[in-house]
Amino acid sequence: MTTKDNKYYCNLCAAGGWNKSVSLSQHMRHIHKSEYNASIEVPLTKRRWTRDEMLILPELEANIPSSDGTFINQVLAKKFPSRTLESIKSRCKTTEYRILLQQIRDCQAAQIIEGSYCTVTLSSDVNSTTVVNNSINLTEDNDNSNDCSSNDRPNLTVREADSTTYPNIRQYIQEKIINGYNVLLAPITREEIVLAIKQTNNKAAVGPDHVSLNDVQRIARNELWYAYNIWIGSRRIPDQLKINRTVLLPKGKDSFENIKNWRPIAIA
Repeated sequence: MTTKDNKYYCNLCAAGGWNKSVSLSQHMRHIHKSEYNASIEVPLTKRRWTRDEMLILPELEANIPSSDGTFINQVLAKKFPSRTLESIKSRCKTTEYRILLQQIRDCQAAQIIEGSYCTVTLSSDVNSTTVVNNSINLTEDNDNSNDCSSNDRPNLTVREADSTTYPNIRQYIQEKIINGYNVLLAPITREEIVLAIKQTNNKAAVGPDHVSLNDVQRIARNELWYAYNIWIGSRRIPDQLKINRTVLLPKGKDSFENIKNWRPIAIA
């Protein structure tokens, strides 16, 4: 395409003199079909993440031993050859992936016996069979080294990636992740409680029980540890702990008579 005197001309046959580029496009489409089709840029199709891939990848990361200078994404790319480095980078930055990874690390912090599986689940936000990897061009952070010490966690069974897609995620979890109900009902350790408290926002609001985060920290070592394991052993949680309340917060400064302008917040 060339322009001269604000006119559009065809480079292939010198036809032209059109006032608009759309006229040149119509000429190319009808007269030079092969050249026109070759010039069309076809967007790359992004491969989708299957559910079993979404569960396997964070488990691989959780079991990578820490070492100086290790970039997690590069190690994952070698252990997960079915995916490109860019695809793994973008997947690791998603909220869904971070939740799954944290669930596995919580199991490791609890010092579960070697050979047991961590119980992880996909959130309800993932309603379809696959998730689109829509951030393929994200750059890798320089601080991707794993800070967790390999001495603080047991070696968990690592499953290699395969081409199987599990249409029912609950069935997949039951068959491949949960190794019996004894892990779910195992005693809660002090390390689990300490880790949960560290992950709690310091600005967390006081619930209906009027127990603040500072109060929980004071009783975490003994009293809270005893209570949790008694509740697990008895298979019953006191009704007082189930008390909750819901408050309504306004979304704006007017039209309070419209229920849509209020946001419900549940505190338990």
